[in-house]
Amino acid sequence: HEALKVIESACKYPIVCVDKHVESTDGYALWHTDLPETDWIIDDILPAGLTVLAGKPKAGKSFLAFSMALSIANNDLFLGRYGVTDGVAFMLALEDTKSRLRTRMKMLSSDAPPQGSLILCTNWGEADIEGLRQTVASTINVKLLIVDTLARFRPGSKANSDIYAKDYADIASLKSVADEFGISVVVIHHTRKMKSSDPFEMISGTHGITGAADTMWLLEHDKKSELTNLHIRGRDIEDTTLNLQFDGGNWSVFGDYESPPTKQEIKLMYAFSDKPFSPKDVENLLGTSYANSAKIVQRMFAKGLVTKVGHGKYIFESL
Repeated sequence: HEALKVIESACKYPIVCVDKHVESTDGYALWHTDLPETDWIIDDILPAGLTVLAGKPKAGKSFLAFSMALSIANNDLFLGRYGVTDGVAFMLALEDTKSRLRTRMKMLSSDAPPQGSLILCTNWGEADIEGLRQTVASTINVKLLIVDTLARFRPGSKANSDIYAKDYADIASLKSVADEFGISVVVIHHTRKMKSSDPFEMISGTHGITGAADTMWLLEHDKKSELTNLHIRGRDIEDTTLNLQFDGGNWSVFGDYESPPTKQEIKLMYAFSDKPFSPKDVENLLGTSYANSAKIVQRMFAKGLVTKVGHGKYIFESL
């Protein structure tokens, strides 16, 4: 202490001593520290941590979340494409009945039911974080926890309360469970009606929700193509947009396109998915003029949907 007083007297600013209970490191040590890579629960798109999955009411969010849970429980590809971490999926389906969940499960998993690796709960104590923590701690190999929905889980706001602080605290409390056990907690939430050039600005609530989350998934229907864009953004992932189709409760990936294909282009994709084609083939299929057919092909080429494989011949990239 005497030495610090002498040094401090010679300094322009007072010395701040780091409390021994505060975990800290210096830049040099951090540079040379071997740290674990991102822990992916679903390869490339869902890391461990807190994820907000948002979309309009009846947009298929619960079906997507249920499909995610089944993929984890069955150690099966998610959306038919992405590898998963094998483990137990725990789902708070707070807006569903057991009957509805069984119907949904049979729609999505017709072969056989998951063998004890999918736990479903239709009621839960309001904002019972400690109950979640104890459940995850007492269940072997939990990898995924789904809360459907945030509005049904968290308590209502009090009059004159700080809405931003409450939004942040509610998400942070769920995030603490994800961080403590190294799992992915997916919270289903709604979007607001007002459109925005940034799709993530449409997530309902204040920036406290998006600010506290590690990752955000947003479902947005594209009227031009009748596909649904799944926008993904997060701290440990590059911005990604998947183009999804929803059919009979099942979600599937149609492709990764910055600009989703139009209805006309989708028709061509199905017709020529496995063989080369020419503008003349497009003319015959669509009944348009040769000039318009050539423009359609050139537009698809410019968008990266097709590759030229010979004089006047094109082929679609794999879906």
